Amino acid sequence: MSQIRTDHVIDEGLQAEIRAAYQELTDSLNLVPRWGQRQMIAEVANALADPEAETPIAVVEAGTGTGKTIAYLVAALPIARARGKKLVVASATVALQEQLLLRDLPDVMQHSGLKFDAALAKGRGRYVCLLKLDHQLSDQGADPLIPLYPDEFLGAEEELAGPILEEMIQALGDGSWEGDLDAWPEQLSPSVRRLITTDQSQCTGRRCPHIAQCSFFRAREGLEEADVIVTNHDLVLSDLRLGGGVILPAPEDSLYVFDEGHQLPAKCLNQFALRFHSGGTLQGLRDSERWLAASAENWVAQGLDERLIPAMTSLVGDLIQRSEDIAELLWQLLPEADFERAEHRFPHGRIPADLAEQAAGLVAQWDQLYREATRLEAALENSQTA
Repeated sequence: MSQIRTDHVIDEGLQAEIRAAYQELTDSLNLVPRWGQRQMIAEVANALADPEAETPIAVVEAGTGTGKTIAYLVAALPIARARGKKLVVASATVALQEQLLLRDLPDVMQHSGLKFDAALAKGRGRYVCLLKLDHQLSDQGADPLIPLYPDEFLGAEEELAGPILEEMIQALGDGSWEGDLDAWPEQLSPSVRRLITTDQSQCTGRRCPHIAQCSFFRAREGLEEADVIVTNHDLVLSDLRLGGGVILPAPEDSLYVFDEGHQLPAKCLNQFALRFHSGGTLQGLRDSERWLAASAENWVAQGLDERLIPAMTSLVGDLIQRSEDIAELLWQLLPEADFERAEHRFPHGRIPADLAEQAAGLVAQWDQLYREATRLEAALENSQTA
């Protein structure tokens, strides 16, 4: 009998369930129990079982093919169920997600005696956005005022995507496809995907007219029935950045396993950093300024409070000036050679005080513009229904 030593905080019945699952799994698959694997099971169990633990974290390092996946699944699954929580397993690569779903989890389910349901959670960018698909297939797809950034304008390749998009609409209509882009029979280029996908910042959520048929939200509803949710680092971090429980189950209802954890620091930097695309942002702001000026007379004629438009125009003008100032400051701070690199980090991660001050001001101005834009949107909706 394989021995797995755990701390006294773990219920004896739970310890017995973990030991029995590991024994049954190794026997059924003709695997040789390994000391390191048993040690990992104990460490994971000790870290996750105690709800009062001050630092319920275990860090495990081992080579490829040493049985880490089996170890954390056998330990974490019974504990998650006993504590009434979801087990969220996040990896850095699609390959490992597929391995978990197609091989490791089925093996554990079939040979360990543990019963559970598993589901794959993917971000919005892996599903078709019905609003954008409908937009591309309508006359609005050619409206030059819609894109905010220059790279959203149609290029030669995107203009040839019409037949593919028509096929997607038909497949969605007859039920032969559920909107998962990874399940589309043909390879889709990044530029075509960009036309028909959205992200958290663009998605209107429950306000979208297509919410009832939304592929992303329908897939998310399926997570409620799953005991194990397989996903990627980026989606977990994105959910945490939004406050938790927005895309995935709430953190207080979850136990997390970060496989391929050595990639987590870079993922965190990428996820929690704020980005400023100076060229595209300036172009988008200038286009918005012209659009506001061109639309003002028509909006006032519809009954819109005319005081809202100067407020928006003033904010956009201030943002243009701030964006130009930051772009100029970056040119001064960074040697010309640094612009050849994809990424620049200041020494010891310390951002120069003048740049930090400008960046903080930029964020505050964008927040103010968002609030004013929300007011303008509500006023326009009211004027149209009045």
